[in-house]
Amino acid sequence: MTTDTDFVNFGNEEVMLTLYEQLLGGSGTIVHDEGHGQFYTFAPNGGDDFRAFAGYAENNGYTYTNTTDIQNATSTADAFVITTPSQALSQSELDTLSTFVDSDGGLIVVNRYPTRATLAA
Repeated sequence: MTTDTDFVNFGNEEVMLTLYEQLLGGSGTIVHDEGHGQFYTFAPNGGDDFRAFAGYAENNGYTYTNTTDIQNATSTADAFVITTPSQALSQSELDTLSTFVDSDGGLIVVNRYPTRATLAA
């Protein structure tokens, strides 16, 4: 999924795109969380970022953006992506995401490596 991933040989982008199609029906705004010390970012990160996938998603009808403020991004998001956080999400953020999902918002959690950080404090 990261920019330095060999999409041709692994096909990760198709798996994620299919997931978004199931969640969002072919269009919408995907918001990548960058407020919890993630290694995998949307912002350029030397190949350990989601820039290539974001471009692929955008070429297939989605808007892909990032935020450091989950609570204020729910008004524009149709789905959130949270990748291996090194800092726990606050209870307020978890409550916001729970309400968001209950209101038909999508949530994708990508955990590349086991981590001690959890989604809850």
